[in-house]
Order: sequence, then structure tokens, then C-alpha cells
Amino acid sequence: MGTLVEAPVVTLAEAVNAGFEKFGLVLGWAPGRDGNLTPTFARSAEQASELAFGPSAVYNLARYVRDHTPCAVVAKPCDTRSLVQMMSENMLDRDKVFVIGLRCPGVADMKKVRERYGWGARVEQVGSEWRVNGEAVDKADLLDARCRACVRREPVIADVIVGEPVTPPAEPERATGLPESMAERGAFWEAEFAKCIRCYACRNACPLCYCQDVCVAQSRQPHWLTDEATPAENWMWQMIRMAHLAGRCTQCGECNRACPVDIRLDLLTQELADTSRELFNYEAGLDPEQKPPFLTYDKERDEWPII
Repeated sequence: MGTLVEAPVVTLAEAVNAGFEKFGLVLGWAPGRDGNLTPTFARSAEQASELAFGPSAVYNLARYVRDHTPCAVVAKPCDTRSLVQMMSENMLDRDKVFVIGLRCPGVADMKKVRERYGWGARVEQVGSEWRVNGEAVDKADLLDARCRACVRREPVIADVIVGEPVTPPAEPERATGLPESMAERGAFWEAEFAKCIRCYACRNACPLCYCQDVCVAQSRQPHWLTDEATPAENWMWQMIRMAHLAGRCTQCGECNRACPVDIRLDLLTQELADTSRELFNYEAGLDPEQKPPFLTYDKERDEWPII
């Protein structure tokens, strides 16, 4: 079993082969119909040989791991944080997952790519360049927002590590756009939540939303929410979801990526992470032995342990 960050450095092909030999299933990315990388379940040596990594490998594959263990998974640093968080919550058995940890220079904002170059635009890395449909582009301009804010370019946990060391940005970019006054914030979020169509893509993409089959959004006992996509109901839905992620969210950015109407969920997840760090000195997804703050509350003594 690999330890935090300490693991042999190998090529992606070697790592995939090792994972396939161990469990016969590797979750990774392979070229799809448009040439961009898409989540792939490699169940044969031939399929495993097609797995790759590049700027279009945006999906957090940790989302699929719990339902397919034992397995190997190719994981970006932010994906490994999701795996660690699941382990800390006893939702994933470390011995049943072979982690191929990537050193990651960042991935592309595929929404921005499609807006500028159209659907089917192919993004790939050639040497140190990013190219869209074969033409060199400004990598910094197309870098996903989650990568601009990321300070961790090494996998948190791994059995093997792939890639050259990556230097994180000296000054990570925080998500911006939230008004300062409370009145303006209220109006801002009312407008944001008015866009919500209650498709639950944010929930379905999140690797830490375990309880989808018994989600309050679909429960009638108790009946917390209606099916109406009104600003008030949407606000209630998003606040319930954020409360469940408090102290657990690893800021992988999947909710933002998946949202079809571009609600600024990154502002909410950033606030959750900041509050968890300030109140409990806790950052989700870094230590499988450390429990999230909300799982350590002593209801008999009505207090939180000192963290």
C-alpha cells in the first residue's frame, strides 16, 4: 500500500499496467469521439493501453470508485483528496483501490473552450504547449478556475506517481465576484439560484454526495423540498447540500463544471473551506486518519474536540 506522497515514480503506461494486473479494472481517461479525453473503465489490456492524460481530463474519477472497487484509478491531486476524504469517512477501503497519482499542471476549462472554438474542439498538450484543433493557444487563458486556485500539484496519496514535479502558482487566484454588502449578496444569490433548474448535476458529479438514493431532494418522508424550481426552493436545496459538505468539500470543482447554468458554486465551496480551516484548523482530503469536524462532535458533552 502506498503512503502519502511517497511512492515510486513510473510512466503512465507502467502505472496502468500495474493497476490492471492487480485488479483487472482501471478507471482513467481515453480519447472520445471528439478526440478529447473522457472517463473510461478499462477492463482489458487493450483498453488499458489507450488510457491517457491531458488538458481535457477534467472529470474527477473518484466519483466512480466506490461503486467499482476493487479497482485502480488514475487520479489528479484534487481527485486524490476526494479519495482520502472518503477513506477518512470510512466510505472507501484503502486496500481495495490502487491509486495512480498524477502530478498535474492543470486542466482546461472545457466550457470556455467550447464557447470560443465550438463543440468538438480538441484540446491537447504537445510538449509544453496547449493546442486547440492543432493551433497553439494561451494556456493561462484556458486554465480551469479550480487549477488557478490550486496549491497542491502532487498527489496526496498514491501507490505509484506519474509525471514530472510541478511548481504550484506563487499566488493562487481566489474565486471572485461576490458583492461586499449583505444586501447586495442577497440579491446576487437570489439571481444565481433563480437560474437553477434542479437537474442535480452538482450533486451527481460530487464524489462526496454519497446519499443520492435517499437524498432529501427526492424524499417525501420527511418532505424538505418540493419539485418546484423557484428561487426559494432552489436556495433551500443548495443550502442543504452545502451544509452536508461543510468541512468535507475538497474543492475539486466538479459541481461548477457540471452545472449547466453556471451558478457560482465555487464561491460557496470556497467559503466552506475557509471556515473549516479557520474554525477547526482542518482541510479536507489531506489525512485519511483525521475525521471531518462535523463527525467529531460530542453530543453528550455538547462540544467539539480540540483539533
